[in-house]
Amino acid sequence: MNDHLVTITESWKLSFRNEILADIQHSLHGLMPETLLRSKETGLSWRVKSRTIFIQVENQKRFNGEKETWQRFTFMQPIDENYERFRREILEKEEKGIYQYSIEPVGHNTKPAPGEILEIV
Repeated sequence: MNDHLVTITESWKLSFRNEILADIQHSLHGLMPETLLRSKETGLSWRVKSRTIFIQVENQKRFNGEKETWQRFTFMQPIDENYERFRREILEKEEKGIYQYSIEPVGHNTKPAPGEILEIV
């Protein structure tokens, strides 16, 4: 991967605040808070707010300087099976350089599309 480009693999718009959760693939040493990301395709921009760290997932990769937001989930039955699948999926994504971030749209309310390439401004 390029050191000034990131790729959106998935994104979700939050209804209760003007933020988007996004799985972002990169090969950097993290994305610092207030980093501006601009779409090469649409020209729209998003500002990095924080990285999501999941309480139930031990040994997540951490980057110095990132602002972290902790997230905790409750699992439905079968609890052990669902928990293990969740934990495995997070760690598999991290092996591919995919991490979850909270990003804020700048001057619009659109979420980036899966596969969209954003450049670090």
